[in-house]
Amino acid sequence: MKKSLSIILIAILMIGGILTSLPSKVYGYSAGMSASSRNVTVDDTVSVTVSFGVGVSAAQFGFSYSSNLELTGRSIGDLYSGQFGFFGANNVRSVTFTFKAKSAGTATVSARGVSLTYDYTDENGNPATKYGEGAGSASTTITINPKPTPTPTANPTPVPTQQPQQPDPTREPDRPNENDNPQVTDTPEEPTQTPTPTPEPTEEPNNGEQNETNETTSNETTNNETDNNNKEKAPNKIIKIDEEDVITIKNEENDVMIKAKPIAIKEENVTLSVSLIEEETERYNDLTKMTQKIKGNKKFYDIKLLKDGLAVEPNGYVTVYLPIPEGYNKKRLEAYSINEQTEKTEKRTGEVQGNYYTFTTDKLEAFVLVEKEAPSKTNRIMTMILMLLGAIAILVIITVIVKKIR
Repeated sequence: MKKSLSIILIAILMIGGILTSLPSKVYGYSAGMSASSRNVTVDDTVSVTVSFGVGVSAAQFGFSYSSNLELTGRSIGDLYSGQFGFFGANNVRSVTFTFKAKSAGTATVSARGVSLTYDYTDENGNPATKYGEGAGSASTTITINPKPTPTPTANPTPVPTQQPQQPDPTREPDRPNENDNPQVTDTPEEPTQTPTPTPEPTEEPNNGEQNETNETTSNETTNNETDNNNKEKAPNKIIKIDEEDVITIKNEENDVMIKAKPIAIKEENVTLSVSLIEEETERYNDLTKMTQKIKGNKKFYDIKLLKDGLAVEPNGYVTVYLPIPEGYNKKRLEAYSINEQTEKTEKRTGEVQGNYYTFTTDKLEAFVLVEKEAPSKTNRIMTMILMLLGAIAILVIITVIVKKIR
């Protein structure tokens, strides 16, 4: 009897361990940054790579670098007013920036507020897309050394040269003796050679102290420039309702608004057009058919940005704020985008902020806000039955194993 109770207790503990080890799937990636070299010389080329940890279709972040670096190229994307981004890519895992070292000092490269869009599989095993997920920030520093100064060399000692002594013009030539042979003529004496004094070798002045002074001044100037350059604009991260430095466009009639960084809405004088699709209209019936697999209460919206009466698309991510209808349960809300041409829907990862349900997108079209159906009592009973059957199966397996051991 005691052994049976022990077996049952072990089975209960195993079941509890299995159930507690099955949390909902959590996704999260952090951006990283690396340099091809952390120690370079002026005029050298250095590459800096921002890695995402996952293959993405789009990315945005604030990007800055010190003034003693010159950006000469990048592997993908656009850089505009300190904001970098790319869209519509295929499984991009990193971006590489190429720089030229301009002057000596310490250089800093930063990617701040990295937001990513990528495909994944949700907890139900269905393909889904994560839009604008935050991946943090990353930075790296690079030491730029000055070019080496050539060592001064002393001038070689000149070789002394001997020059013949010129005859004295005031001296009278020697006369021959009368007793000597008259045919013998006077031969001038061999000139004596007098060495010329050797000049002292001179050395070039030592410019070492001057070079050190110039390098110190250059380093101080570079450090000041680096500090000033680090004061960049706020990164283009996931937009919350209480953030500053964002563009807010609201449609007062339907209490719908969008928020975005300036890089995402370059057009001026744009307005937000929002249509709440009324029931018993042809379009409402069409949208209902397209979303028939999605169960629950639904509100359909057609959202557009207009300039001079024409629809324009955002140039990046925008955050949409849909009002939560009265009576909707905030814990059971979902949002979907609807492509009316292909009649396909796509779930948008969102959250509740006050009286709004918010999500991030880079395309404005038809959307539906859904209050999912509450789980029925029948579903809960079936779940309990399945769990009980699983526990019984485990008990049977344990019993068989114990009998074999005996």
